[in-house]
Amino acid sequence: MSYQVSSVAMVTGASSGIGAALARRLATEGRDLVLVGRRADRLRTAVPGAAEPELLAVDLAVPDGVAAVADRLAAAERPVDLLIHAAGLTTALPFGVAALDDELAQLQVNVVATTQLLHAAMTAMQARGGGQIVVVGSTAAHWSSGSYAASKAWLEVLAGALADRTPTTDVQVLVVRPGFTRTDLHERAGIDNSGVPGWMWLAADRVAAETLSALRAGRRSWTPTRRYRALVAATAPLPRHRRSAVLRRLAPLRPR
Repeated sequence: MSYQVSSVAMVTGASSGIGAALARRLATEGRDLVLVGRRADRLRTAVPGAAEPELLAVDLAVPDGVAAVADRLAAAERPVDLLIHAAGLTTALPFGVAALDDELAQLQVNVVATTQLLHAAMTAMQARGGGQIVVVGSTAAHWSSGSYAASKAWLEVLAGALADRTPTTDVQVLVVRPGFTRTDLHERAGIDNSGVPGWMWLAADRVAAETLSALRAGRRSWTPTRRYRALVAATAPLPRHRRSAVLRRLAPLRPR
């Protein structure tokens, strides 16, 4: 691949969690940043000391917010050469119990917005001769069930298909699959995660560090930490319902 490493990076979901951790690390590398999140006040404080990042305070759960980010990805001025898509949403209740509006909001952020942003990024990057895309998935795609896991499995399949085309597009694509990570994802959804044992929790900064290392190494997928790679490998031979049963025993989640 002939493409050179980018200088302008966009991070969605940058106001907290994995997105904020990735933004902080990119800032230390001297990248110009475009930070995307719902709250401007949290975006301003997400990367202390960064040199005036560009802020897009929009909600990816609404079409106008997605359109604004897609337009920025397509812009010729200060082109975005690296997209890190870390925004995501989950629900507290199982499919069929959760309100339809909650399911549709999750679908909008995890699938519809992702489709539009990846399409905008791929189109613009190919026209400029290359780029890099990182999508933050989840080990839920491997061993969980329900609509959140389905949305992450969809993301993983799409990212893999785009990675297959890297030799002809010069767009490097990486999907990262973290396990349970200390973010506000569960709190925002109203999920009680107190049943998850301490050894299964990852720090967002650890996930960010491994993500960028995997990107530099040219990987197309990465599961951070040896413990999660071992868990994925150990449960891979099981059918999905058995994998889900293992997860429920190890790390039960409940609505608050």
